[in-house]
Amino acid sequence: MLLKYTETASQLITWLRSKSHILAHLPLSVLRAILTCWTAHYMAYRHLLQLYPSLRALNYGNKTKPDHEKVLVSGDAAAKKRATEMVEIIEDPVFWHNIAL
Repeated sequence: MLLKYTETASQLITWLRSKSHILAHLPLSVLRAILTCWTAHYMAYRHLLQLYPSLRALNYGNKTKPDHEKVLVSGDAAAKKRATEMVEIIEDPVFWHNIAL
């Protein structure tokens, strides 16, 4: 079960790192885990947990803005679909609980 959530965390990290317009709104860097170093995974997930309040605030603000001002869900149809998947992860309390373990 833990591997499922670590894979999901890695997908979220990769997506966040690819969106410079989102990174500009975050107070910390989004760290990428290095496959051969478990400490890097720990630090990447720790940073992700520290970003949780900021991500939730961005998501809440995103819901109240018109489409042309949205930060999280933007772009073409494929980008919006992927962003919607990532927003579902951000909104999932079970994911955050399991990452915190």
